[in-house]
Amino acid sequence: DTYAEDVKALVEALDLQNVIHVGHSTGGEAVTRAATRLRNDNLPTNHFDIDDIALLVGLAPVAWLGSDKVNPADTPYHTFLGAADLDTSGSPVQSYAQTLSIFERAYGPRSVTYIHGCGHEWLHTAPFPNGPFATGPNLIGEAASHKVLLGYLLPVVEHHVRGNPAARDYLERMYADFHPIGIPGNVVVSN
Repeated sequence: DTYAEDVKALVEALDLQNVIHVGHSTGGEAVTRAATRLRNDNLPTNHFDIDDIALLVGLAPVAWLGSDKVNPADTPYHTFLGAADLDTSGSPVQSYAQTLSIFERAYGPRSVTYIHGCGHEWLHTAPFPNGPFATGPNLIGEAASHKVLLGYLLPVVEHHVRGNPAARDYLERMYADFHPIGIPGNVVVSN
């Protein structure tokens, strides 16, 4: 069976000592929840353990659960946030919208990419049956949001997983002075 052979080849090609978990919205919280469960030994797996997770990435993650259940701890953590996000807005109310609470729980290497004009759903691929969950002036849309996300995801991986000093420099420079090519001129990003 060709399909089974393809799956086997894919699994054999995976580097299970440098696992990167990426998730959007509830999935953004879930990847950190899974890592927390691995750390606390209540999520058994035969394939890898918490020390094999090299990076957790939350794309506008919700924050339903407390720090006892969702905590990056010392695992490198990066989050991408949209400033025009109507869902995980970071608004000053006690709710799942407090997306930065997950970031604040991390005591290992951590970083944020904050995309002005980006809505919640623009951090993944359409269709958006309920709309992009975006509001405010200067909305940038899905295509520009993806340019930022893809332009910064590789340096995030290179920095946190491989320790590449050029990638760290890439992430720490002021956006106005240096940023990924192809991002439209009306986009503003804070790292």
